[in-house]
Amino acid sequence: VGSVNPRVLVVDDEPGVRDALRQVLEYEGMDVALAASGGAGLETFDTFRPHVVLLDVKMAGLDGLETLARLKEVAPEAVVVMISGHGTIATAVQATQRGAFDFLEKPLSLEKTLILVKNAIAARRLRSENRDLKRQQPKSVIAGESIPMKALRQQIALALAPVPADPEALTRAPQAIWGALALDAGPPAARKEAPGRREKKQHTL
Repeated sequence: VGSVNPRVLVVDDEPGVRDALRQVLEYEGMDVALAASGGAGLETFDTFRPHVVLLDVKMAGLDGLETLARLKEVAPEAVVVMISGHGTIATAVQATQRGAFDFLEKPLSLEKTLILVKNAIAARRLRSENRDLKRQQPKSVIAGESIPMKALRQQIALALAPVPADPEALTRAPQAIWGALALDAGPPAARKEAPGRREKKQHTL
């Protein structure tokens, strides 16, 4: 993503959900495009080229799962987060099998939605950086155990990890990355115990 504003496409047939997500994401500095159907979402994807797609499962006409499958056919690298007001394990499994990055349930939690979108953006960026690195370096170097490569693998693992229940967990994630950079620098310094988690009131969209 770099210095460019992250682009997020919201595909949902509920005007209230689309507008609420647009306001929240734009406030966070993201560029947002909206679509009210699966077909409109596919068309907007081609012109907007979003970094992340928020895609409702239940929509008239082309539903979310079919839209996801078509998106993955034309853009396998697409990072898609499914949204459902009637989420079931079966639906989540189908979405995952078709390449969804993750799953959100309505009513949407403001904190969880923002965390998941930011995680998805980070995952997209790291995958892109990893592909670029593989193109630039010999295979023997990529497969090596150099400190930068250990750090890169650690970043990718963090980006693809499940969404933390506590938003404060994101602020602790970089410590693990720095830990990877210090793997060959001797025994790690003593770490302070993480403060106890505080319960946070969940806001819903």
